[in-house]
Parts: sequence; structure tokens; C-alpha cells
Amino acid sequence: MRGWRYPVGEPVEIELDAQGRLWSEQLESWLLVDGFYLRLYDRAGQLRLTEAEADFAAYQSEATARQAAEAARKALEAQLETKDQQLAEMQRQIARFCKNAAKQSNL
Repeated sequence: MRGWRYPVGEPVEIELDAQGRLWSEQLESWLLVDGFYLRLYDRAGQLRLTEAEADFAAYQSEATARQAAEAARKALEAQLETKDQQLAEMQRQIARFCKNAAKQSNL
């Protein structure tokens, strides 16, 4: 890969850095050959996604969020079911206690 700058009209070749990248001032990105593709990276070295890659990443993120929300909903439903069972058991115990107390007071 080769690149040039034109500071005063004459082309000056841009040297690759140690990782084989070129810095583009216009794109504010590192350019790096990746197989048959020229990929762009930000100043921190993070890959700049293509529009299709960004759309896919957003789709995956939304799908993950939906799955997490569904798992949270199921967990809450399970907790509610447990609480309902505990409440029913307490109501049975109260009814038994009241029944036993009524028997005791009739004696």
C-alpha cells in the first residue's frame, strides 16, 4: 500500500508505520490492507465499521437486549410464582391456626 500527501503541490509519499498503516488526515483514520479490503481504524486503533457491519452490530445488540429482557421477565415470573406459593401456604397455615383456635375456644 502506498499513499501521498501534497503539501505544496508536489506529491510526498507517506511512510507506513510499524504496523503497516497509513494515517489519513482527511479521513482521520488509519488505513490498513486486510486481504482484498482497505480497512479504516480510528486514532485509538478501533476498526471503523462499514454501514452493513454497523447495522448488523446494532441488530445483534438489539437481539441481545431482547433476550436479556425476556430472561429478566421469566425470572420475575418465577419469583412471582414462588411468592404466590408462599402466600398460599401462609393462608393455609392461618386457616389451620384459626380453625384450631376456634376449637380451643369451644372447649
